[in-house]
Amino acid sequence: MRQVQWRLRSPHRHGTHDVIHALFATKPCPPRATGRQASVFTSNMRRLPNRRDSPAGSSPVERVHRTGSSALSRLTVAAYGIHISDQIGLVATPIIAALVFEASPATVGTLVALQSLPHLVGSVPTGVLVDRFRPERIALASASLSTIGFALVAIAVSLKSIGWFAVMILLSGLGVVGFALAALSLIPRVVESSGLAASNARIELPRAVAGVFAPLYVGLLINSGSFTLTFLMASSASAFALGSLLRLARSDVRADIRSGSRSSLNQALKLVLRHPLLRPIAATAVFWSLAFGVVIVAAVPYLTEHLTEKPETFGVAMAFLGLGSVAGIWAMRVAAGRIQPRLVLLFGPASSVAAAATLTAVPRGTFVTVIMFAFFLMGFGPSMWLVAQNAIRQAVTPIQVLGSVNAVIHTGIHGSRAVGAAVGGVLLGGVDPQAAILVVTSLFLCSFSVAAFSGLRKVRSYESTSLDGLLEGA
Repeated sequence: MRQVQWRLRSPHRHGTHDVIHALFATKPCPPRATGRQASVFTSNMRRLPNRRDSPAGSSPVERVHRTGSSALSRLTVAAYGIHISDQIGLVATPIIAALVFEASPATVGTLVALQSLPHLVGSVPTGVLVDRFRPERIALASASLSTIGFALVAIAVSLKSIGWFAVMILLSGLGVVGFALAALSLIPRVVESSGLAASNARIELPRAVAGVFAPLYVGLLINSGSFTLTFLMASSASAFALGSLLRLARSDVRADIRSGSRSSLNQALKLVLRHPLLRPIAATAVFWSLAFGVVIVAAVPYLTEHLTEKPETFGVAMAFLGLGSVAGIWAMRVAAGRIQPRLVLLFGPASSVAAAATLTAVPRGTFVTVIMFAFFLMGFGPSMWLVAQNAIRQAVTPIQVLGSVNAVIHTGIHGSRAVGAAVGGVLLGGVDPQAAILVVTSLFLCSFSVAAFSGLRKVRSYESTSLDGLLEGA
């Protein structure tokens, strides 16, 4: 056999005879593969994608896209279940402690502190586990822990055992923390870098939605006297998440080289402290969380004493903060690909400064809508920032230590919030509430300053994992 050699020559430089000769010039075919060569060739041909083997005639690229989308959908459904159960627990615990166990204010405060303890002591060990094992397994184990924990909380309520109630609240919280960290490590394994921001928005939206509507549901259950049923519903929500995660097949998540080193936590700490993007992200989050901790403590006396509003105004204001969070995350889900990250990374802290300044400047007897706008803004901008910085973290952090890096920052955020609450209490004991809100404004301003005078102001894309690709050139 002879094989046609396709070499065209320009007719402007050569005659017609040369062109025809070039078109039909031939060269011998390579010798026929025999023996092992033929066997290997045939084996490789069997591995080639065949359109007839694809479901509905889809291409391999389409199958990969559909697989990632399916995994993200299951993870989103699981996030709804976990965050609904978490919010039910957060709202119901102090109320049921007072009504069922007739706990003193000090005991109620201890139980509320126990709900925060998993974020402080459980984040780092869980982050290391996420790096050592497949994150979908950690998510599955965490949902199981949450399901069992909330069911045992319901039993403790029925038995009126406050000791078991406290232990099981702690156990349930560890499950929530484990899922949150595993989900952050799962996202970059199931979506491409260009979809990180929108995918993080999908995962964060359930938390914001649950924060708005779960308290209303808990109020209805407790008003009806269904104390045990309240935590059984939390357990059912976690079980719903567990069912979704069971369908998150191993094939849906891209395999990677997992970190088996005991020094992964040390590597994560060094990365957070030295990386030109992770360091300002962590510092911005810490200052913001300090300020927010003070807000939670100082807002009620500031609204009632300085602005002469009714105490229930704070509840409405927190609802507007929740609505702002939902709106901000939804905006990122819809428009993340059309907004440069640097704009969001600056707008989040800046909006908090504007919100605190508004609260500081409003006179007594002002329209309540101004107060609600300030709290809405305090939820809107920071929720957009949260989504953007999660995507940046996932883009720049080596996948082998991503769980540990997330855990370090997560611990810093929640630790700062607890410190902020303590600072708020001290301030209210020595100065008036207006001075406490001035401190809030100053801390928010520090948060914005860190972002504005760092590499965050130059981040232009989520799509590159290299620093040069993320930052603008000088």
